[in-house]
Amino acid sequence: MAPFNQSQAPHHVYPNSAGTFPNARDFVTNHALFLSSSAASDHFMEKFAEYIIRGAELDSSARDPPSRYLPGTRILYILKRIEFWHVSTSRTEKILWLVDPAGVGKSAIKQTVAVDECNSSLLAALFFSAPSGRNNPRRVMATLVYQLAAK
Repeated sequence: MAPFNQSQAPHHVYPNSAGTFPNARDFVTNHALFLSSSAASDHFMEKFAEYIIRGAELDSSARDPPSRYLPGTRILYILKRIEFWHVSTSRTEKILWLVDPAGVGKSAIKQTVAVDECNSSLLAALFFSAPSGRNNPRRVMATLVYQLAAK
């Protein structure tokens, strides 16, 4: 198979300008969000905020009071398992996926881990909530990147 030639692509795929990725070759972005900004732009973060899931961050007032677990529940056992996973040097999984039916305490667990266990090292967090409208998967990356940029 012959290598891909940039001249074979439509002009809108590889425009002849300096652009965001001036020397990039042989990659594709799907559903990407690109915001142009100059050093003089004071409104970049305001514009960027239009693309995030509002109220999904750790310290959002939209989630006040934050979910907390009740002492004596099975959540303590789950928190211990999460802590073990977090500190384990032999783990093979890079992501811990917490799945359970609605109303059993996932948000309380995440809130507890994020605040009590990881708060000093946590760079970004995302709390989905379908009833509150904080559930748009297309805004996940923008939301996390926004939090990183704000820090």
